[in-house]
Amino acid sequence: MSDTIRILILEDDNFEASILKEYLETQNFITHRASTLHEALEAFEANSFDFLIIDIYINGRPEGITFAKTIAKDTSQSIPFLFLTGSTDRPVFEAAKITNPYGFLIKPFNEQELAYTIELILEKQNDIKENPHNINTPFFFKKNNSFFKVESKDIKYIEVEGRYCNIHTATNSFISQNSLKYFLNILPSNTFIKVHRNYVINCNMIKEVHPNDNLIILQNDKTITLGRAYKTDFFNNYKIIK
Repeated sequence: MSDTIRILILEDDNFEASILKEYLETQNFITHRASTLHEALEAFEANSFDFLIIDIYINGRPEGITFAKTIAKDTSQSIPFLFLTGSTDRPVFEAAKITNPYGFLIKPFNEQELAYTIELILEKQNDIKENPHNINTPFFFKKNNSFFKVESKDIKYIEVEGRYCNIHTATNSFISQNSLKYFLNILPSNTFIKVHRNYVINCNMIKEVHPNDNLIILQNDKTITLGRAYKTDFFNNYKIIK
């Protein structure tokens, strides 16, 4: 299943928070706003977020940095976050930097700048999956003006279409400029296999295999060609019972 990206905003200024929420929601993000450190921590514990926008100074104190340090201790989650601040002081930047933010924007900023920064961060988050320790990190795919979160288990198959790859789930599809090799490197190797020079499939989605016809039938009856060069390796993954 693919889901719209959920963003937590920690911002104590009502006017700036409303501008952020309004703009992000026009981009089809789901937003939740907290105005204090306590509210942000409660929201973070009670909900699942994909991205955080954190104002450094909350009620005149650098509680945004405190919030970032606190969530960094949660080793079960690795959520990208972006700092906002009206301060250009070097000490503030240095204090924020040690929390390993994914971005840093100085107020005032324009909407396009914010949009580009978020897009770059979410794409960077996809690249982090190349680290095997982050194998469960979701993908973030952009389609039209929206970002969608996709778990690897929900990908049915990936096919090459010209210079692009088309990633298919049960409910959606996404176009990527990355190669099949890229996806094979970042997807679980015990689940995703290449069955044709143009196809990678999720083995858990297989419904039937017709070896004489070199065909694999996935759930929802999608037919995938089993390439002759990949046939032996494919069947070596299974115990055939006659």
